[in-house]
Amino acid sequence: MRQHGKVSEVTEKKTAVYVDDQQRILIRQLARSWLWRSELPTWLLIVTVYGGWFACVAGWQTLGLMLATLLLIWFTTWYMSLQHELIHGHPTRLAWFNQLLGTLPLAVWYPYGIYRDSHLAHHRNHLLTHPEDDPESYYVTAESWQRFSAWQRRLIHLRNTFWGRLLLAPLMDIIHTLN
Repeated sequence: MRQHGKVSEVTEKKTAVYVDDQQRILIRQLARSWLWRSELPTWLLIVTVYGGWFACVAGWQTLGLMLATLLLIWFTTWYMSLQHELIHGHPTRLAWFNQLLGTLPLAVWYPYGIYRDSHLAHHRNHLLTHPEDDPESYYVTAESWQRFSAWQRRLIHLRNTFWGRLLLAPLMDIIHTLN
């Protein structure tokens, strides 16, 4: 790259190997946008998750038990997604502030600190997404797949859909953790 007649080295942040050149260009373009830099979507997620969760708890009698339960499942799942974003430095680069935003135990599964430590360890491992060694992987080995019954395979397919990831995966993860 030339700058003012001088050749300078461009140091580019490494991206995952599964991101192709066209996607890298798109990511660089998006990173320049106001929306990307403002972290507005993450801030809106914080307000929506906490506001929705507390509104459901406060108004469950008006909503009815079934609707309130379904909405709480929805908000709790989004809360767990929010915790993931907070751990990875969104919406601020202040780890203590992000921790403050994610510490309320809306999903009584893992306290924020335990989830943060285990999740970051998962990213530091060269076996990321390996079906036998990564506890957060949804991949299975070919041998395991062959051993699964038809209903187990259908369950895995369902879990990997949008609705399955939202409604079924948290329950399956909790059961897996307790085992």
